[in-house]
Amino acid sequence: MYHGIYMRVGIIGASGFLGNAISAGLNREGFTVIPFSRSQKEGWRVWNESPDLSGLDAIINLAGQPIDTRWSDDYKKVLVSSRVDQTQQLVNALEKMKPENRPSTLINTSGVALYGSHESHIFDESSAAVPSFLGDLCLDWEAEAKKAEALGIRVVFPRLGLVFGKEGSAWKRMLSVFKLGLGGPLGSGQQWMPWVHLEDVVGLYIHAIKTSEVQGPMNAVAPEPCRNITLTKALGQLLKRPTVLPAPTWALRIVLGEFAEVVLGSQNIAPKKATESGYAFKYPAIKEALADLI
Repeated sequence: MYHGIYMRVGIIGASGFLGNAISAGLNREGFTVIPFSRSQKEGWRVWNESPDLSGLDAIINLAGQPIDTRWSDDYKKVLVSSRVDQTQQLVNALEKMKPENRPSTLINTSGVALYGSHESHIFDESSAAVPSFLGDLCLDWEAEAKKAEALGIRVVFPRLGLVFGKEGSAWKRMLSVFKLGLGGPLGSGQQWMPWVHLEDVVGLYIHAIKTSEVQGPMNAVAPEPCRNITLTKALGQLLKRPTVLPAPTWALRIVLGEFAEVVLGSQNIAPKKATESGYAFKYPAIKEALADLI
């Protein structure tokens, strides 16, 4: 059980896939979780224009609508509003608090999309951002959260890749396709995939709360790189199913629109800050991660 400075943790987006897992992990570690909801729920605080942030030692912001779908112009506005605008609302609420009552730490979720795509380059937290819709969204999201630093709050941005967890939509979709024997590489299959097991996401968020020297961007991805074809073959072997039906690039672009570039992009990303600050991954390699999930 953890008996450090940070004991009461508020979670915005506590009812989602990540929120449920992180809440459970914090409870196991001895923290008290204060979840927020837009509607009245017993034991939850209401998230509104003036949320009650009193008595919190840290805040985790997981708010944001899913990106793994086709983006219309209207849905792009939803993606921005649910991340940037909501984070701005959070920082505004923190600014209104007396300095001595503010939480010490803000863990504000971000994404690896800002690094862009490259076949051979290895990205770490010092790598420059590449302009794109998602990349710009992540930068704007982080910029809003970073304003909390002027209030004396330590801010960490866990940059998430593809999260594999039994209750996650990405994993459920993938598993159903492969069980039918219809799984195969996406496009060429040679692209690097920035993946992470859900248990390590939980561990990384808790590590960010506990570890005072962690600040700014922190890549929340597994340390052992994996190409799409490697994941495809490993999952097929574990399920004893064929993996000979590739999803053509042109078909993915028709079905997914702009989101296809995320699926087809190549990102070899190193979790440098996490490992250098002492985090030990439970599932560093893709085969062990997939075996656990199956």
